[in-house]
Amino acid sequence: MMAGVLVTSIASGNLISRTGRYRPFPIAGTALAAVAIFLLSRLAVSTPIWLGALYMLVLGLGLGMVMQVLVLAAQNAVPYEMLGVATSGATLFRQIGGAIGVSIFGAIFANRLSAELAARLPGGVHVPAAANPAIVRQLPEAVRRPYIESFTAALHPLFLAASGFAVVAFLLTWPLRDVPLRATAPAEGIGESFASPREDRSDRELERIISAVATGRMRAEIYGRIVHEARLELTPAEAWLLGCLATAGMLEQAPARSTKPEEVAVLTATLLQQGYLAFDSTADRLELSARGRDAYARLVDAGRAELTRLIADAHAPEQEVDVILRRVAVSLLADMPRDRAQASRPPALPAGRS
Repeated sequence: MMAGVLVTSIASGNLISRTGRYRPFPIAGTALAAVAIFLLSRLAVSTPIWLGALYMLVLGLGLGMVMQVLVLAAQNAVPYEMLGVATSGATLFRQIGGAIGVSIFGAIFANRLSAELAARLPGGVHVPAAANPAIVRQLPEAVRRPYIESFTAALHPLFLAASGFAVVAFLLTWPLRDVPLRATAPAEGIGESFASPREDRSDRELERIISAVATGRMRAEIYGRIVHEARLELTPAEAWLLGCLATAGMLEQAPARSTKPEEVAVLTATLLQQGYLAFDSTADRLELSARGRDAYARLVDAGRAELTRLIADAHAPEQEVDVILRRVAVSLLADMPRDRAQASRPPALPAGRS
């Protein structure tokens, strides 16, 4: 069962991160769990161990698509400031449900086992109240076989009742709203998940979210989305250099911290070849061509749109948003985005230029 939970919990988490949709998983998971629990109600004394293990695997596959996904749904359905309440509330009700479920199913099993033992065992025969496999193996053959059959028969109504609850859960998942995931979630990181409480100010929260874009694993991804939105055939690194030249005015002033000169040379040659840069022989420097200025304007518009999407869930006055976006945009140009899939195109610089 735990193997099934492990597989589908990881798989569903990855799919939710890619698609942004979580509603189909509890529906499929509760349906799969209901089927698995019903199959467990068919267990008999002669059932092979591998078949029982297969039923448990199916049950785990269903539970893996339900347990953590429902916590995610609860967290995603409330404002940011109510996140702790939603998480603790979901955990509380899960614990209450577990306690009630153990009581109900324990009562069903105990009552059914008493009835089965009374019907199968000879009169006057008693078995230990706290029976375990070691004690059962020590029982006489005339008692051990009926006891095992009674025990197995007592499990049938338990699993049938549990499958009924699973069917109810399946029906209750259909009205679940598929609220779009917060766009700021990827910027949080595991460190933020366990961070100490912060000052509840909208401007500080907003700047923290956007600043996460300027560093870390999201940087190349954000650049890639900006270039795609601008409909330009550029790599993230080429877009970075184009932005540096546009904001600094010349290559010598471009912020190239932690960037190797040979990398800048290759990127510059590529932009020259594609017509985004031109060489001003009078001033003896590189500058943006008309095509480069148009591309930079499209990158700026696409960048603002992408950052706006990232902060869609943060509530702050408009003037705060403008100031913070400008401040973070400057830091975004500080280092070259490292794109693993970046194409290597190393054309040589024109003769006499470096």
